[in-house]
Amino acid sequence: MKNNHLYKFGDFSLDLEEKTLTKRETTLSITPKVFLLLAILIENRGRIIEKDELMQKIWEDTFVEDSNLTYNIRQLRKLLEDDFNHPKFIETIPRRGYRFIGEVTEISPETQILPPLTNPNKNNFRVGLSLIFAVGMIAVASWLIAKTLNRENLASPILAQPFQTETLALTGNTSNSAISPNGKYVAYTSGNKNNFGVWIKNLETGNNVEIIKSSDDLYYGLIFSQDSEDIYVSRKKKESSAKMMLYKVSILGGTMTKIVEDVQGWVSVSPDDKQLSFVRCNRQPDDYCSLWITDNAGTNQRKLATRLYGIDIGDNEWSPDGKTIIFANGHSENAAQFYSVSEVDVETKAERDIFQNRFFHIKNLQSLNNNEQFLMTANLKTDEPSRIWLVSKKDGEITPLSKTNESYMGISLNKSGDKLIAATIERDFKLHLYETQNPNNFRVLTDAVIGNFTSDGNILFSSYTSGNGDIWSMNGEGNNLKQLTNDKNRELVAQMSHDGRYIFFSSNRSGIEHLWRMNSDGSDQRQITEKEGGYPVATDENFVYFRSALLTKLWKTPIGGGEESLVIDKKSWIFAFSNDRRKVAYLDGETTIKIFSIAENKVINSFPITVKESPAEITWTKNDSQINYILHSETNGYTLWQQDLNGGAPQKLFDLGKMEIFPNASFSFSPDGNYFTLVRGGWKQNIVLIKGLN
Repeated sequence: MKNNHLYKFGDFSLDLEEKTLTKRETTLSITPKVFLLLAILIENRGRIIEKDELMQKIWEDTFVEDSNLTYNIRQLRKLLEDDFNHPKFIETIPRRGYRFIGEVTEISPETQILPPLTNPNKNNFRVGLSLIFAVGMIAVASWLIAKTLNRENLASPILAQPFQTETLALTGNTSNSAISPNGKYVAYTSGNKNNFGVWIKNLETGNNVEIIKSSDDLYYGLIFSQDSEDIYVSRKKKESSAKMMLYKVSILGGTMTKIVEDVQGWVSVSPDDKQLSFVRCNRQPDDYCSLWITDNAGTNQRKLATRLYGIDIGDNEWSPDGKTIIFANGHSENAAQFYSVSEVDVETKAERDIFQNRFFHIKNLQSLNNNEQFLMTANLKTDEPSRIWLVSKKDGEITPLSKTNESYMGISLNKSGDKLIAATIERDFKLHLYETQNPNNFRVLTDAVIGNFTSDGNILFSSYTSGNGDIWSMNGEGNNLKQLTNDKNRELVAQMSHDGRYIFFSSNRSGIEHLWRMNSDGSDQRQITEKEGGYPVATDENFVYFRSALLTKLWKTPIGGGEESLVIDKKSWIFAFSNDRRKVAYLDGETTIKIFSIAENKVINSFPITVKESPAEITWTKNDSQINYILHSETNGYTLWQQDLNGGAPQKLFDLGKMEIFPNASFSFSPDGNYFTLVRGGWKQNIVLIKGLN
């Protein structure tokens, strides 16, 4: 027999074989990861263990953030009653790792010799019995292991199959999709920008049938009932004031039945088909978004969880046993990683966080039948593709599954776990250069998402051609390309300083969107905002003005960095400075453009938008006597208008077609006024059938 391998330190004993931690003979509750962490630290006592080394040993071949390690260190310190500032056992080495500094006594395994047996025949008999017993135990253990593995594979066999995707042949422009629990059908919305309907594809025959006729209603979600006979549809009228409704319709078509009013697009069906979970966002300080449940007729509604101002609740999923619901919650307004997944008990409303990691955005959740894991689509950072991840409910471990750089959005898994439907999306935007007098004459310059002229006639733009969002420059003809930033994080909006010395740009290198400055050649890049942060709009001799990322108000900070101060205490997605930097045009709601005087610190003029179309961009004419703005509607596409600051009715200048314009900071005129830029394009979407995620 072997004595267990023990490490003794202070009042504690660590038993490697039994995987126990005791204090004065009392066994402490410890998670597997915290136990492994302690064992590694003790076995390497006296040595600094780098964070990367610890992460690799504890979470081998599994994705986790540094915060996971920090959390487990904190839990270990609690168990050992160790003080961070005056440690007895675990010392933190800033920016490097950790070291175990406590005195340890090691007790190695020793083999004990049994006393000799007096009867050799009896000894052989005992050996035979032992062998038979051992073989039997091995057989039983093998059967149990095989049964366990079988059950896990049956719960999600797609996890054991090689990664494989197949683009489905669907009608028209598809967006929302879901697979039926029996795996026979795919429901999806299809149409064009003006009209969408709901279709059913039979995966066995390949037939596509429209079950809800096309209309100009907007669709936000689809999900099958558990018996695969009905579909729940989230949709709303086109008007911006309309509330979203949840309807139920048979897969054979027919009349839709309204179930719940005032919902968001995320709905989940309980395993017994009797209840629904949904999200309702009142946008109030003490009830910004809430998770609700109701019966499948829409009655007996009950609130389960609430988030305060600024925190959204997104997709949600019932657990296979029907006892809990997981839901995504957080925000990404300032490009921060603030999304996580929580779980709430349906009966008690008790909540817990599934993991310590934080994501830029978590889009969709999908439970697995083993009740211990779930899938999600999420992007860790704003400039990374949205991947498919496997999450363990027990210990919060997160593993990336998708093997390509495609962005995956909605996911839907059939009940047997061997077919997964996902939407893929890809950006396809390019910088266009238009002639002011005749916008029908234009040239496509390069791939870009943001682009604008500088005072010297060059163009600054942001492009993803190098993998991440980086800042580039070129001349007004589209030549002399130069890459100015090259960072793993995203750089987006860029503005040249008034004297041409600096370029100000937005970057999320520090974890959220802040303002950065670099020399015009790309050198000496440094962060200049610390508090609010956001996107540069313009500069004058002393300040750089920026739209805050979180609150979308106009702020300023000294060109060299310093105190950030509020300029316009009004939320707006569009702020446009006059060429002399004395006035700002900004959008107030969707019906009014206001002119703000920097010197007078007040609004000095206001112009109504008389056409019932959505504003998209604003800029000033060369002499600052007019403002130009772009309006958009599904029917008319994009149109260019001009408003004289002396008053009068706005004048329509040109039709710009229906190709999508990338919003914010892509509409600017050349210094001579002969050209203007727009970033245009769209998003390529496909629905794919995934048969393996291994």
